[in-house]
Amino acid sequence: MVLLDERKRVLFTAGLTTPSSAWENRILIFDTVIFNAGDGYNSSTGVFCAPSDGKYFIGVSSNQNLGLDIVQNDEPKVQIHAHSTEVPLFGTNVCQLILQKGDHIWVKHSYGKSYWTDEVPLISFFGVLM
Repeated sequence: MVLLDERKRVLFTAGLTTPSSAWENRILIFDTVIFNAGDGYNSSTGVFCAPSDGKYFIGVSSNQNLGLDIVQNDEPKVQIHAHSTEVPLFGTNVCQLILQKGDHIWVKHSYGKSYWTDEVPLISFFGVLM
């Protein structure tokens, strides 16, 4: 049973494997592409460009002391904000967005100045055309 024509499938997961000690107020570039059906995610810019119109499920996960916004065409949609001086934190935030072909989605810094990661990504950005 085919649920979605393979030519129309849009699905991406990208992770961060490069740590930073001085990251401020910019797009977070997820350097490791795990999957990119539809070729919408650009690992050079950190931006997902919707290859087709539709309803998308977009999310970001982090285990860091960071605030991250999911942004659509310069407008923040949802934020993940985790802060603790005593225990490690992990958080995820997701949203459903109606996108037009060419709309841009990215993750932007809103809180925190550094992050760490490993060979296996600890921070990820993901989405799927539903």
